[in-house]
Amino acid sequence: MINKRATCSWSRRLIAGSTAARPDIASDRFRQLRCDDGRSTRFPWCKMAGVDPAALRDELDRALASHRARLAADTREQRLLETYGVAGRLPRLHLADGLPTPVTTISSDHGPILVKRDDLTSTLYGGNKVRKLEFVLSEVKRRRCVPVIVGATASHQVLASVLYGRLVGVECAVVLFPQPPNPEEAVLSMVLEAFDVPVVRSATPNRSPLAVARALAVRGAGERRRCLVYPGSSSPRGTLGYVECGLEIADSVKRAQCPEPDVVYTAFGTGGTAVGLALGLQLGGLATSVCAVRVGEPIITNRAHLRLIEWRARRLLTSVGIPVRSAMHRISLETSYRGEGYGHPLPHARDATALAASAELPVDQTYTAKALAAALDHRRRDGDATIMFLETLSAPLRVAIDGPGWTHRR
Repeated sequence: MINKRATCSWSRRLIAGSTAARPDIASDRFRQLRCDDGRSTRFPWCKMAGVDPAALRDELDRALASHRARLAADTREQRLLETYGVAGRLPRLHLADGLPTPVTTISSDHGPILVKRDDLTSTLYGGNKVRKLEFVLSEVKRRRCVPVIVGATASHQVLASVLYGRLVGVECAVVLFPQPPNPEEAVLSMVLEAFDVPVVRSATPNRSPLAVARALAVRGAGERRRCLVYPGSSSPRGTLGYVECGLEIADSVKRAQCPEPDVVYTAFGTGGTAVGLALGLQLGGLATSVCAVRVGEPIITNRAHLRLIEWRARRLLTSVGIPVRSAMHRISLETSYRGEGYGHPLPHARDATALAASAELPVDQTYTAKALAAALDHRRRDGDATIMFLETLSAPLRVAIDGPGWTHRR
């Protein structure tokens, strides 16, 4: 008798003929990723890439130890959000050693564009997730639970959560759903294998809620209960990381380090970055608006979702003594740069990618190239506007591992 529960979803899709329209999953490697029905699985990525998992784990642990030492020696001033007297009521961890991040300028054919360099939030692994995880992992430690992190097969959210979780002694579980081929996928998979992170894989993005339910229900021997981390860490607490980023921009303007931007462009995947930024800019006294550039599915990347995140974040801020008015009027939604969908490159973003390369600014085809393309088109339309692009791409890991598949050797 065939165990239908254990039958591979890939086999069922072959029978149904549903792969004809998806040539990108024809290779054995991507077929293997989708050959799952929500069960916990491990794939020998390190072996496939010629990387020793133990050596990778040791090298990553050394990088984490070095980062821990840098954080201990960090004598920066009090964080801007803490100047509101909420240090005890909004606990956070110290993960980022690059705050406040600088504002630089890139020159296009139609005029300059300001860049808020949040790829430099941390020398270990930068990007926008670090700001959010300072608040999110603090809450996880307080609740003494195992966080379940959800993301695509090349997710920076998952990689950042696993790395910084290990830094502060938090063990994670992971749910992965497929996305179009991306070189970062092998990097994430090797790190998960090296740290022996339990992974549940969803056959499709739409079925990821079922995989999440299974991941939450599973508990190893002696393991603490599990809790779900909002996708993209865009919880009310995670959103506070970008409230502080908005305050940083306002502080830079007050110190005459940059002009006040008319609009800040940022990628819109889960919404916490755009909402937090708008709230922070409002608290900082700027009239700057935020353009959220849709890169994900419309069912998530819409104004109703932004409104919900914003309401929850304002409620949290009010509960700790920071009353703030709604900032939704500051947020516009740009829907023309999503392309074929999440993770698919946007042909229209070629100029933005070339501009970023000439300025040695890292961008990816899933998020930041699309947001920069929108900012560049605004610059073409309006030569007088002061435009800022929020660079949220996670910086590469600073480790060196022998093996032909490890793409982040330094």
